[in-house]
Amino acid sequence: MKRHQQIAVLFYLLMLARAREYIQARVSIHPKTGCWLWMGCNDGRYGHAYFLGHRFKAHTLAFIAWRGKIPRGRVLDHKQCDKTRCCCPFHLAPVTQSQNMKRCFAVGRGRSPFLKVGHD
Repeated sequence: MKRHQQIAVLFYLLMLARAREYIQARVSIHPKTGCWLWMGCNDGRYGHAYFLGHRFKAHTLAFIAWRGKIPRGRVLDHKQCDKTRCCCPFHLAPVTQSQNMKRCFAVGRGRSPFLKVGHD
């Protein structure tokens, strides 16, 4: 491996370590479920992480920091716990958007784009 490649790998590993520290400082681990509940800012459903000048969904940053890249064409599903504030990378699974939406509706979290809330 060439020197510049070694430096790039080292930089990547340092950023992963910093991301892990950042996440761990902002979660509360639920003793029964093992969920890492995001305690930082959120939009009412998902936690938002501001890391190295970029905004991420907190669970996405956690997944990348512990488990690596999200495969192309996949989104993260909270399969294990179904808590959108959970950032535990081991509760998340990469799935297609279609699979994610089917499960979302199956557990009662889905909202149809065809229903207008508050209108008769």
